[in-house]
Amino acid sequence: MNFQIRAGTAQGNASIVITGSDGTASYGGVPIGSVSPGLFTADASGNGIAAGVARVFHTDGTVTTTVTFTCAQPGDCTATPIVVGGSADRAVLELYGTGIRGKQSLDVVHCTVGGINAPVLYAGPQGQYAGEDQVNISLPFALAGAGPVSINLTVDGYPANAVTLLVR
Repeated sequence: MNFQIRAGTAQGNASIVITGSDGTASYGGVPIGSVSPGLFTADASGNGIAAGVARVFHTDGTVTTTVTFTCAQPGDCTATPIVVGGSADRAVLELYGTGIRGKQSLDVVHCTVGGINAPVLYAGPQGQYAGEDQVNISLPFALAGAGPVSINLTVDGYPANAVTLLVR
């Protein structure tokens, strides 16, 4: 179940009550904080292939765009190889998630891709979907040919779920 917590909700512990159509209710406690980063994945499990888009800005002015995954059917997804381009090109990975926009500043958002520091260019609201956040990461050329790599993101010191990317 997904739901959006209203901006300005007090931080601390909150109780959640979910009532089914048959009248049954379940209760749960959740901590409310300014950030709780989570990245979306191709199969919506929170594990595995990142749900994102890679854009390579080539020196000749062209742009190559690649979605990070393909799905034969829901839940049956494979990684699409991402090319980082030539050494003079600029590759940017757009990741999607939630719980990121409440960060203190961009300076407290850190990312590694395959163990290599990857500069975070933007972290905040995605703009099209309520509650969805976006993180833009500059992919270092040193990743060229790396194969499957892990993406690790922290926001205000809180880690997001690790996701993967296939780099050619």
